[in-house]
Amino acid sequence: MSHRLFIFISNRLREREYLSLSDDETDVLVIQEGLLSVKKEPPKRSPPFDPWETELKSIIAEKIRSYEHWKRSRIRVAGHLETCFGALPNMGWRKDRRFPEKEARLGEELGHEIDIQIWGFHHEAELSEIWTVVRQVKGVLEDPLQEAKTKFFNALEQAFQRACRNFESTSVQEERQKTWETFSLLKHDILGLFDPLRIRLETAREIKGDDPSRAREIGSRVQASLKPKLEQALILLTEREPDVGGTDAAEWLRRAGAQLEAQPDLSEFDEWLNQLDDCLDNLRNSVTE
Repeated sequence: MSHRLFIFISNRLREREYLSLSDDETDVLVIQEGLLSVKKEPPKRSPPFDPWETELKSIIAEKIRSYEHWKRSRIRVAGHLETCFGALPNMGWRKDRRFPEKEARLGEELGHEIDIQIWGFHHEAELSEIWTVVRQVKGVLEDPLQEAKTKFFNALEQAFQRACRNFESTSVQEERQKTWETFSLLKHDILGLFDPLRIRLETAREIKGDDPSRAREIGSRVQASLKPKLEQALILLTEREPDVGGTDAAEWLRRAGAQLEAQPDLSEFDEWLNQLDDCLDNLRNSVTE
């Protein structure tokens, strides 16, 4: 028989409105094939701080080992995002968030391959699939029917399944946003190398009629500084090559590289820079498709 172990870390859930737990009470709902335990949150700390690693991981590992059937259980651990994982509101973690890296490390500490998920949630039903269900625990405890408790466990497991689907979808969007920002910064850094040269050439054109000697001097200086900037830009572009996947993105990476390898004629510098801008823009768009 597969068992289910739910461990929540939530002061709100322990309050009178829900469970009204004293300090030494943790196991609040036990059925034949499962257990629901609710622990206190660690004290708030100023960031940067990882309460999970410093305070919770060993406590949760001990609790898991204390459950007779833990090696063949589906284990779901969920704690308040801010106090358990140091996630402040401005970090953008608004919905249920899973922590696969913490799951792996907890599995290593337990020394056994188990079905475990570690989640952070907010105490707001509109933000959390998990909180929406677990906050109903008081009514379940008051229901004399064992069937109600089993249904609650099933509903709780389904809530984690919905949270998984939402998190996977959000993770893809976050990864795309991260990639977009990375290649936006690349475009900014590369074009930023050549923008001062563009401004100097513009100045040379403006004064060419009145001071041709000065205009030629500016052009010579731009020409002398162009090659090192091309080499620097090519290095920046090449560093991002491992992040480029797909035929279209690879083609735009190649075109941008070819543009940088070509020594532009200063009389056509603006056109060359516009073409480079287009290549980098298309590269950014293609890597996030």
